[in-house]
Amino acid sequence: MPVESSSVFPERAVAPFGVHREWDPLAEVVVGSPLDFTFPQQPPSRDELAFLPTQFAEVADRARGRRWSDADPEGYARCGDQLDALAGFLTGRGITVHRPAPLTEDEQAVLADFSPSPSRSSFATR
Repeated sequence: MPVESSSVFPERAVAPFGVHREWDPLAEVVVGSPLDFTFPQQPPSRDELAFLPTQFAEVADRARGRRWSDADPEGYARCGDQLDALAGFLTGRGITVHRPAPLTEDEQAVLADFSPSPSRSSFATR
């Protein structure tokens, strides 16, 4: 799709899709997918994870150094199912839904390099 110029800022390019006016009907969205991150060896304190559901802090404590899909396969699958259901819900209402391509094993390996080391206490996000 060609990139158009904006009528408000003619020197700026307008992306093929995006928010042009907040009151327009929703036409196109991106729905992500769960990232199979690696839990840090030394998880953040429960205070640092207070914004997450309690059970996530419990999983983080048990899952040190493991991928989410290995440490909590039911939670990982449930997250994917919820995102798939959201994409289906939106598609069923005539909204164009874009989904990211699944990560390859090589891409997963690179992301593992960015996962928190034992000396850091924060989660990498996508």
